[in-house]
Amino acid sequence: MLVPMIIAPNTPEENCQDKTFGEDKTHVVREFRKTNATIDEILTYFENKTQGQRLAKRSDVNPSELTMHLPQIAILSAIYNEEGLVNDIEFDLLGTKVVLFYGEITGTRVSKHSSKQISQRAISSARKCVALREPIIVTSKTLSEEHSYLSVTVLYIPLSQDGERIERLFAYIKVAHHSNLMPSRKKHISPFK
Repeated sequence: MLVPMIIAPNTPEENCQDKTFGEDKTHVVREFRKTNATIDEILTYFENKTQGQRLAKRSDVNPSELTMHLPQIAILSAIYNEEGLVNDIEFDLLGTKVVLFYGEITGTRVSKHSSKQISQRAISSARKCVALREPIIVTSKTLSEEHSYLSVTVLYIPLSQDGERIERLFAYIKVAHHSNLMPSRKKHISPFK
């Protein structure tokens, strides 16, 4: 059984109460999954595939077994520098809800994102997941272009074909709006150049 653990300074609830938006939090996966049925279901799916004995492979991900979650799933390629550190990620596959939020960015590197904060957050999270070789959960609170508060929760799971080098990351991305006064989006403008 996977028992990933990353210490976090605050829980998501504390973030909402103290209005600390714009900061990323990495959570204890074991604790977070107790309060989030979807995260628990996805982690259990991968644990059943690997029996907790190896890293998951891309071939372990069967879309027909994850149909409820497909709209919020992304597959990312890890791009390494000469020192062997993840220095970028590329979006290989995006679910429909991910596309609605970020735009159609399949085949795009996160470093091309117009927000350096978003690209740095994603690359830092990918590095952490690869270095630990286990799932991590990262949450972030931010203000959208429409001036509504958003919370983004991302579950990253490392994928490796050979059991050694992590080539890809499975990501479950949940975006929640925290404002009842959101203007309608007439046109999506991609944050990528």
